[in-house]
Amino acid sequence: MTIQQLEMINYLNQAFYLDKKNKALIAEKKQNVSLSQRCTANYEMQEGYSPSKTNNQENILHKILAQGEEIERQFKEIIETREKITNLINTIDNADQNTILRMRYLGYITMAEIAENMNCEIRTVQRKHKDAISKLVKCHCMSPLDSVII
Repeated sequence: MTIQQLEMINYLNQAFYLDKKNKALIAEKKQNVSLSQRCTANYEMQEGYSPSKTNNQENILHKILAQGEEIERQFKEIIETREKITNLINTIDNADQNTILRMRYLGYITMAEIAENMNCEIRTVQRKHKDAISKLVKCHCMSPLDSVII
């Protein structure tokens, strides 16, 4: 494969990696919510200490709120990225190639699963995939600056 073809594949894989990153953040947020439910607030007033400075539950809740905002921002980024990838894939007029690209880069399906779904050999799927990537590179002449933004 050429560098341009590999860059195109990296570009198409953006949604997958953004989705993985978002799922990790969601899992982290769930852990923090669980931790906050086990943490107790500190309402004791000790000399020189403010409850807000020593309240672990409050700190965790602030972190959970910030994580929720980051998850929402990343979710919007995933949607925008998927839309760009969909528009790019829609430029492929060959039905099989278009389907393979959709399954691979929007459905996150392996080549073996695609071959099974399409009832054909994996080598056929790989060849059609490579041909589709070549078409995208020729039609869209990607530069390195247009590639992955992760």
